[in-house]
Amino acid sequence: MRYSITHRTEYLYERSVHHSIQELRLTPQDSTNQLLERWKISALSKLSEFFDAFGNVCHVFVLDTNYSGMLIESRGEVITKNQ
Repeated sequence: MRYSITHRTEYLYERSVHHSIQELRLTPQDSTNQLLERWKISALSKLSEFFDAFGNVCHVFVLDTNYSGMLIESRGEVITKNQ
């Protein structure tokens, strides 16, 4: 079965924020029963990718500008296999 997935995280602040570090774990893993067909994460800054100790794809970005809100969106398609 093919799933189309969209996940949105939105932050709104009463006062301006001056600096933040965001670490994201929003990417599904490939497995014997699941194939990640395509995936994209949109954020306010360039993402750096790494793998954690469990093999999860992680992303991090740093914002050093003033902002009062932030939207992070991940979307893509996952195909699952019948068991």
